Amino acid sequence: MKLRYIRLINFKQFYGEQIADFSTEPDLNVTVFHGLNGTGKTSLFMAINWCLYGIGDEGTGELLNKQTLEEALEGSRSPVVVTIGFKHNKVEYIAERVKYFTKTGENANPGEIEFSLSHIDRLGQQQMISNP
Repeated sequence: MKLRYIRLINFKQFYGEQIADFSTEPDLNVTVFHGLNGTGKTSLFMAINWCLYGIGDEGTGELLNKQTLEEALEGSRSPVVVTIGFKHNKVEYIAERVKYFTKTGENANPGEIEFSLSHIDRLGQQQMISNP
């Protein structure tokens, strides 16, 4: 499996929508993320695990970005979204996990979680995979 890109929406330190592309060049096949402590390197790794396997968010604090929570209206739902594009055995896939939070006072109450997996067919169309 080769990662192609990751898209984060309101995931931990990542406010709003953020996209990072991974190198897909055969001779330049390494992507490096670097930065100061607390800038999101570990959160990026957690996002990959959470999206693909549904694990990695236990005991690590809230997934919902703090600024998103502050700006949300009382009772409104805010999504945390991680989307990963990857290629496996020459087939392109898109995995996406979404968790909704409802603002209650100063807190974000977790709600339902959705997961979807699709592949890109020969015509370039996205086809959902049932029961991934």
